[in-house]
Amino acid sequence: MTGEQIKSNYRDEYNVPYLKSLKEIYVIEKDDENLAKVLSVLFPYTFEFDDYLFIINTLSEEERKKWRTKILARARNASGNSNSQAIEFCFKLMNYEKGYTKMIGYIDAHTPFALILQYFEPMALAEKDKLLEAIVRKSDDYVYTNAQNASACFPELFT
Repeated sequence: MTGEQIKSNYRDEYNVPYLKSLKEIYVIEKDDENLAKVLSVLFPYTFEFDDYLFIINTLSEEERKKWRTKILARARNASGNSNSQAIEFCFKLMNYEKGYTKMIGYIDAHTPFALILQYFEPMALAEKDKLLEAIVRKSDDYVYTNAQNASACFPELFT
């Protein structure tokens, strides 16, 4: 990974376009070692689940646990700031790990109803009472886009 371009940027998020280009290059070249390095730096900006799976498969068991904990904490923090990719990543990770009770705990004001609906059945099978409670307590920061998204998920409620 070429570091000069990255070192010259004042803010890490300015590196994202460059890192995405490097990702494409390393995929084409099948350079998994450098791809893993780039993805581990890029991941907290994209929260792409396939990239997560690629990265954890390159780590030892101990490194994997540490990295997962760090990344999940970052995703949870970013989801609190309405980062939709981070919210989706948290739900995909819990689905992958079959952690549906934890997934229910991730439902908050920033969780789109479409995402809840996508994982509704496994969450209901895990803890239907907790799921109902989470949905009831979910307060919505009800801006226009949230209203559009909710009406698309539950059209019979908005007719």
